Amino acid sequence: TYFFNSLLAAGVSTLVSLLFYAMGAYVIAKFEFPGRKLLFALFTITLLVPSHSKTQPIFSLIMKLNLYDSVTLVYLSAGMAMSIFVLKAGFMAIPKSLDEAATLDGASFFRTFWTINLPLAKSALATAGILMFLGNWNEYYFASLLTVSDSQRTLPIALAFFTSEFSYNYTQLFAALTIVILPGIILYALAQDQVQASVAASGVKG
Repeated sequence: TYFFNSLLAAGVSTLVSLLFYAMGAYVIAKFEFPGRKLLFALFTITLLVPSHSKTQPIFSLIMKLNLYDSVTLVYLSAGMAMSIFVLKAGFMAIPKSLDEAATLDGASFFRTFWTINLPLAKSALATAGILMFLGNWNEYYFASLLTVSDSQRTLPIALAFFTSEFSYNYTQLFAALTIVILPGIILYALAQDQVQASVAASGVKG
């Protein structure tokens, strides 16, 4: 149950947010409009904001929306700054001549984005997706704050159940840790070539 909760919360939120962030990064990278640089700066500057400082507004928003005992909405916005940064670099590496040729051939804005730019930016998409998924998969703070029922808890919260004040069940704890770590290793192993290509293209050291 905990594994499925983590997979659902991290997977769904990553896929949905990746689509929206890709749209935003595509517009910022390819089009000139007033406030473009300011908008990108506002996105990326959130990297400097500690997650704990956003506790009160996020908690108030979740309570007003009557979405307590669920972390999916919070995970949708996690990793926004890094994703926009990586995806913008990925789209900027795609020549604008391809967009111009598609426009001359009568392709719409959405078709140019979906059939030309999105496939060519798969390295950046893989990098941003993996970073968001692993961040959501391993997230503990908001999962412990916003979930109360046992049926909605995620794997990082479940790990705390293997220890008590005076005893530790190391056998089951290490087995649970393996389950937590394994998906991230498999995901990165499958997409490591795309990640390395994106990091090289964006100039991000890691």
